[in-house]
Amino acid sequence: MDYPQSEAWERQVEAQVMKVFGPLQSARTVDEIDRRLANMQGDLEQALDEAFDRIYEQAIIFVLLFMMQEDPGYQQFVDEFRRDPRLASDLGTQQAKRIAAEVTDSTRRRVVEFRGRPVRPGSPVPDGAAPSTPSPEFDEFRNNLFGRGRAEAIGITETTEAISQAETQAAAIVTNSTSPHALHGTWITADDEKVCPICWPLHEQPQEVYSLTFRNGPPAHPRCRCRIRWAVRSGRG
Repeated sequence: MDYPQSEAWERQVEAQVMKVFGPLQSARTVDEIDRRLANMQGDLEQALDEAFDRIYEQAIIFVLLFMMQEDPGYQQFVDEFRRDPRLASDLGTQQAKRIAAEVTDSTRRRVVEFRGRPVRPGSPVPDGAAPSTPSPEFDEFRNNLFGRGRAEAIGITETTEAISQAETQAAAIVTNSTSPHALHGTWITADDEKVCPICWPLHEQPQEVYSLTFRNGPPAHPRCRCRIRWAVRSGRG
């Protein structure tokens, strides 16, 4: 299913991440990055929560409106969801929390790797592990860590994740109803020269096949651009 606004959603997520990453680009030392990490998880969670709430709400309604093409009776699901969109809010909050935790832990590990000292995920970076003086290597490291490229990757990957989760939830709404229809998914790649070896074997594979490896569909990897094409089937068989 194509979402005309999916690229706009990706840019929204990227922009929210850059609100947090941007100030960190001015860090002059590893120790300064270390100190700022204390606030990064909370800042990311807050920045992303609202964005993902909107994505989930719009994507779930999009799928239900798609179902209305087969049965106008699905208007009731759209109306009920709009009156009480807590499902979208809960899903958005969960994803924002997960991303914030994963990005913060990944950042912490990369800081420690840059210093050459191992540490457990979630542990504070040890003080004075290595000299914290600016250098070309440090500038490149900092820019990779908090640059737009990383924010863009998060935007693409996590928007794909949100769309897949929203579609799964919308399909569940239909499946749990008394409707004579059901949604059936097919994995669709971008079908261009950028499609990777992980995704191309999944192209046009039905839900029964792709769910064995990726239960909820895309993303299969960072920057995954795949989508699920949904079809309405009559009956439950």
